Amino acid sequence: SAQRAVLDGDERKFRYGIDAFTQTIGGLRETSGSEACRVQRADKRRIVRPLMPDFPTRRLFNRISHAATLRARKTDGGNLMGVLDGKVVLVTGGANGIGKECALLAAREGAKVVVNDLGGSASGGDAGSAGPAEAVAEEIRKAGGDAVSNSDSVTSRAGVARMFEQAMDTYKGLHAVINPAGILRDKMFHKMTDEEWDLVVDVHLNGSYNVTHAAINHFREQEEGSFVLFTSTSGIIGNIGQANYAAAKMGIVGLSRIIAMEGAQKNVRSNVIAPFAWSRMIATIPIKDEAAA
Repeated sequence: SAQRAVLDGDERKFRYGIDAFTQTIGGLRETSGSEACRVQRADKRRIVRPLMPDFPTRRLFNRISHAATLRARKTDGGNLMGVLDGKVVLVTGGANGIGKECALLAAREGAKVVVNDLGGSASGGDAGSAGPAEAVAEEIRKAGGDAVSNSDSVTSRAGVARMFEQAMDTYKGLHAVINPAGILRDKMFHKMTDEEWDLVVDVHLNGSYNVTHAAINHFREQEEGSFVLFTSTSGIIGNIGQANYAAAKMGIVGLSRIIAMEGAQKNVRSNVIAPFAWSRMIATIPIKDEAAA
């Protein structure tokens, strides 16, 4: 079925979601330096095969979450412990789509979450609102988790500094940054304006620089920290009308690789995910349905 992932091996390998996500930020295995080069390549023994274009984001993450609950966990006084217990995680773009699901999953695995989202439209460029990020934080709290919201922009270095300070002031720590925040300005390259180029590069590439650079010294000093950054098949494979987006997303791959290499001795990890999912941002691309994506 196009709505079902076909897994290699037995049901136990359905834990791939936690291996690919929470291990990345929970530090359950070494993923820095030379190892990071292998992690950033697809491991055909552990990935979903095939991930169809109409495989919905929410279903994917719900199944990952379900797999997590089936996983054998440590206990503390008889209580189940998630793999992110005791961790503080900042998630940018956390009000919708992949960012929201990352925030919810991190919270379900025990992390205290700073949910950041500018609260603007999918295309960006508007004033934004604090409401969307706070709605996700409230959803986490109602489910028994711990979360606060932030509505600063990843393009603002002062704003990113406030995200970091909020995590430190509220939870006295920060252990991981997940950065799926993004916008689109799709246009054929010969028609693309300088503004359309600059806006996309600023959010994706400069935004990734801003959030990693704000936290890198803290991670190195505590000798623990993880970055989860996002690239795209638009850069890896190519997609007409997305020269700005593709260039920024491939720049993120290089940034992450160097952070991982330089951070290896300090237990600072950086990994890149190339998601393939239906989201609010993807819905702005002029196509007819999910299958056409």
